[in-house]
Amino acid sequence: MESATEIGQEPLSYARGIILKRYLLILQSCDKRNPSFGYLGNLLINNGRKLVLEQIITTLATVADTAEENFLAYYDRFMPTLKYVMENAVPKDLRLLRGKTIECISLIGLAVGHDKFLQDCNDVMQMLLQTQTEMAEIEPDDPQLSYLISAWARMCKILGEGFKEYLPLVMPPVLKVACIKPEVALLDADDPKNETYSENDGWEFVSLGDQQRFGIKTAGLEDKSTACQMLVCYARELKGGFADYAEEVVKIMIPLLKFYFHDVVRSAAADCLPYLLECVKVKGDGYVRQMWGYIWSELPKAISTEPEPDVKVLLMESCARCIETLGKGFVNELFFQELAKVLHDVLDEHRKRQEERIERRKEEDYDEEVEEDLQDE
Repeated sequence: MESATEIGQEPLSYARGIILKRYLLILQSCDKRNPSFGYLGNLLINNGRKLVLEQIITTLATVADTAEENFLAYYDRFMPTLKYVMENAVPKDLRLLRGKTIECISLIGLAVGHDKFLQDCNDVMQMLLQTQTEMAEIEPDDPQLSYLISAWARMCKILGEGFKEYLPLVMPPVLKVACIKPEVALLDADDPKNETYSENDGWEFVSLGDQQRFGIKTAGLEDKSTACQMLVCYARELKGGFADYAEEVVKIMIPLLKFYFHDVVRSAAADCLPYLLECVKVKGDGYVRQMWGYIWSELPKAISTEPEPDVKVLLMESCARCIETLGKGFVNELFFQELAKVLHDVLDEHRKRQEERIERRKEEDYDEEVEEDLQDE
């Protein structure tokens, strides 16, 4: 608590923000019975400086996420102030503050559970819905967007099947962000356009030999990743309640199995597939069989061409979970022949890499650093 006392005594907002950031690192390692809630409440209520408020709310979100049910005793102290900030931080220069507040409220709701959060749930949902309807007029880089998408997923976990009624309003922006296509550029080394693709504008380049560079604008990729993970959450939590969106989502996810610009996007796409099959069981075996046919037409190719071992493992796990979800009657001899070929190729690739590592260890320049590189491969 000494660090919290320093925060209260420090008159400069910048210094207080730095101290809060350090305090946040301490809180992330604390146990669930951390005694700091009361002092954070005083700071939140009595401080009107935007940057400090942002850091206080970020710290509070971390505390709630760590404390879980132990936050119940402090809920009534914080929630009214947070709702006030969410309702009134509408000017453009306060959008980041509002986004962080949305995140904090949803994390607190998840921490204390449905029964306690129910008293404020309707007010929060109405403010979220109002923000959602205004999103059409908000710039794509609005900082509220990613916080809002993540908050909806937490609200889904809190409300369970009760979240289904909000899907018509929630899904359009999530689907839109999940479908973002990054800007790419292939440039010759002497191309005068090189100067227009600046790293300051979010462009990242890799060299393709001495003559060409391939570039991608990374802006929006993290939002795309978040949106894909939220779709996984909706399918997992709502099951049959998500059935009406399953077809549209699977048509987004299957191409993303080969979205080589971002590992998490591919991982989320793989993770989503068995949940989508579970969702459409309410539509009958014929519908499930049709979706499985669409998934299986691309999944083996994705496994075979996946360049990252960790993602390849997730793809194979997704395949196994799909089979478990389907049960008997949905896989035939032809499927097992194709699956056997995929698994054989994966094991053969693993064998070749192992043989290469053994040979590398026999070379004269082999040392601990080389071994570390081999372990990382």
